[in-house]
Amino acid sequence: MDYYDRITACWIGKCIGGTLGAPYEGQNGPHNLVFYDPIPDKPLANDDLDLQLVWLKCLEQSDCDIGYDTFAKAWLHWIKYGWDEYGVAIWNLKRGINPPLSGLHNNWFIHGMGAAIRSEIWACLFPNQPDIAAYFAKIDSSVDHAFEGVFAEMFLAGAQSAAFTAPSIEDAIKTGLKYIPPESQIHKIFAHTLSLAKSNTSFLDARQSILNNFYSHNFTDCLMNLGFILYALLKGNSDFEKTLLTAVNCGMDSDCTAATCGAFVGIFKGMKGIDLKWSKPIGQHIVVADFLNNLGLPTTISELTDRVVRLSQKMKKQMVNFKPDLTLSPIDDNYSWLLFTDENQCNDFEKQLDKSKCKTISASCIHITLTDHLKLPLQSPCFLTNLTVPVDIDAFIMICSDAGITAWLDDEMILNYHGRHLAIPASHRTEGGASIPVKLKNGLKYKLKIRFWNVTHPTTFTVAVLDKNNHYINQFNLNAVDLLPK
Repeated sequence: MDYYDRITACWIGKCIGGTLGAPYEGQNGPHNLVFYDPIPDKPLANDDLDLQLVWLKCLEQSDCDIGYDTFAKAWLHWIKYGWDEYGVAIWNLKRGINPPLSGLHNNWFIHGMGAAIRSEIWACLFPNQPDIAAYFAKIDSSVDHAFEGVFAEMFLAGAQSAAFTAPSIEDAIKTGLKYIPPESQIHKIFAHTLSLAKSNTSFLDARQSILNNFYSHNFTDCLMNLGFILYALLKGNSDFEKTLLTAVNCGMDSDCTAATCGAFVGIFKGMKGIDLKWSKPIGQHIVVADFLNNLGLPTTISELTDRVVRLSQKMKKQMVNFKPDLTLSPIDDNYSWLLFTDENQCNDFEKQLDKSKCKTISASCIHITLTDHLKLPLQSPCFLTNLTVPVDIDAFIMICSDAGITAWLDDEMILNYHGRHLAIPASHRTEGGASIPVKLKNGLKYKLKIRFWNVTHPTTFTVAVLDKNNHYINQFNLNAVDLLPK
């Protein structure tokens, strides 16, 4: 079986899995799918593939000197996704925070799936060269992730590269594990899922066991979803349909898990491993997000494969003596708040400007851990600051916390949330609070007050300002000093 066939099967498998899982993305599961539902007539657009097509275009225009800066420029010039780790990375890059710090600072989603889902480009460019595939996966993923989020893409790129010649899926996975630190949780996930796959444990019991050990309330968490991916790959034992359905029926980030499994088995088995009933409904056409339509990206699977093969041959000649470095290489946003241990103190301060009733705290980022500044339990601590923006804008203020919260903007209540859900600071799917639409003007100082209710355990809160497209405002500021008496 030739290299071209395996790459074709990789991208076909990626599109099949993404299209199968997309209608169920973010649903807890378990599901009971046996085929596409609904049955498509083309593949669905998916960032899992979109970003890799952009990287292909970027690398075609680059020489062999590919580093963090290559990807930072690509994110700023071409990528318009504003959600989760993507949005944080773009915000950091715009402010001059470069990789790998761009993937770490302010990023609640350092362990998200956003990098793991784009590993195939490195495997296909460097087949049976897992060390080089893992190296470029590290550079790629560090723009918008850190730690396990980076290790996830490194591991998958190495494993998928090895899958071109490995005797089994399990052997390919073991090869990928060589390129991530031994302390990574991914090693534990592999051991756990291998044990489940080799036992007589039922699907539902195996799924629950993965959740018991690696659950996250964020459905895009890479460790939980890698548990589903590895279990599906090991239990499926290179059977395309069984692997795909096992992954998608676990739920959570189902388009990503199914797409990764489809691509992995595609590399290992080639086109002979993919039944026509799966490939025929989506066809050969590639569908991307609208903002990428005029970028000159591949429009068919065959064009994508041709361009990947050409680029691989070019890079192989340029990197004959290349030896990858797999090691991983404090920023302060200067936000400040006035902290009151009791709401009554806050009210007194606002009336009398009595500085002795409060203390000023600084925050290096948009996420603040209450227990760094407060001794719990407390009934109603309050935080007060001034909010400013660089331009007049219709914006969203995202406020969320694991504790019950009430928020006021210039003394007008804008949020009263006591659901006690674990916080997810994503503007398009905020948990533990809300993203509140507001009109803000440059030159004005808005008094933002947040009260927490019955804080009894360690908790954090997040405050950020985003535009209507879910992009972080580049220069919003939180500065409590202006509230203090002169």
